[in-house]
Amino acid sequence: METTELKRFWSDITAFQPSEKRAIMVLLIIGLAIVGINQYKPRARSIPLYFYRVDTVALADQKVDHNPVAELHKHEAESRKSYFNPNTASVEVLMGLGLKSKVAHTIIHYRNKGGKFYKKEDMKKIYGLSAAEYKGIEGYIQLEPKGDKKESFASNASFKNTSRAESGWTIDINKANCEEFEKLYGIGKYLAAKIVNFRTKLGGFHRIEQVGETYGLEDSTFQKFKEKLICPSPILAQLSINEASYEALEAHPYISKYLAEDIVKHREKHGKFTDMAQMLQLKNIKNDFQKIIHYLTL
Repeated sequence: METTELKRFWSDITAFQPSEKRAIMVLLIIGLAIVGINQYKPRARSIPLYFYRVDTVALADQKVDHNPVAELHKHEAESRKSYFNPNTASVEVLMGLGLKSKVAHTIIHYRNKGGKFYKKEDMKKIYGLSAAEYKGIEGYIQLEPKGDKKESFASNASFKNTSRAESGWTIDINKANCEEFEKLYGIGKYLAAKIVNFRTKLGGFHRIEQVGETYGLEDSTFQKFKEKLICPSPILAQLSINEASYEALEAHPYISKYLAEDIVKHREKHGKFTDMAQMLQLKNIKNDFQKIIHYLTL
């Protein structure tokens, strides 16, 4: 404003009543405050570019997939692993090593069809077993050592039984009761009862390795007391392939329900079996003939 206008403005104000003057002054102060606030613009704080780069690198170094629970489970799985022989290990033992159920059953099926693992690397040909899974169990594979002619001869049951008897106390696997089996390493009342029950269902053991087939008995435990077992003169209970009912056949551990059906249907269609070799014509016999033949008769 010009000087004359200011004087006029001031004279007009002085003509007001005191209360009016105070109101005008308050309005002037509020107006100036609003103008001042609008004109004030705080400077944006600039953050150096290197600060962002440092943070980016730090985040990149962090493992975003870190999962303490998963690592704990992995550690527990590793601690449960034990040495095993892929030629004799049960499904439970194989799954205890961290293998999938399907892979474990594939290994059993491979063995049942006559397959055998002669070296560790043979495990790689199992369908479904990944390279990572093989690497995880490779150090636990324990195959039977290759022997010379003398050791091959030692596979004869009578020779092995004699050598065991000379080395100390032994257990006749077809005569021992639960209390005697409990004397073996790692065998308590529960497993002892299962061994005796398995023997009863089979109709007796005809070779020592059958004890290791007992459900729930780990191969690593079996291998530790195997040398204490003998099977000098097995007397097996046999089923009549021509007279046994479907229920009796299917109840045998080595005869599946499908094979039991095949036997009964063959009898109904062709009459009685005249030769045990006729079983090889059955659809579901697979490679189990050598296992079953000991427990069947015409």
